[in-house]
Amino acid sequence: MKTWTPARARREVLATSSKRTEWSWVGFGAGLLGYIVVSVVFGGVPEDDALRAVWLGIGLAPASLGLCIGFTLAAVID
Repeated sequence: MKTWTPARARREVLATSSKRTEWSWVGFGAGLLGYIVVSVVFGGVPEDDALRAVWLGIGLAPASLGLCIGFTLAAVID
């Protein structure tokens, strides 16, 4: 037997993550993708594996900046 639940209760159950989390991950991905694309366009990707790991580690800085921007943007939108 099915029980009836109001639409508002269904929305509350379905809202498992906040907009801030979603926008933060989008910002992180956009920052990292932007770093990689700019590096590839300007030929800044090293050929050596160890240097490539350092290069990708440095890419976490713009990715973290994108995460902060996404979090702030979601705070303004909410």
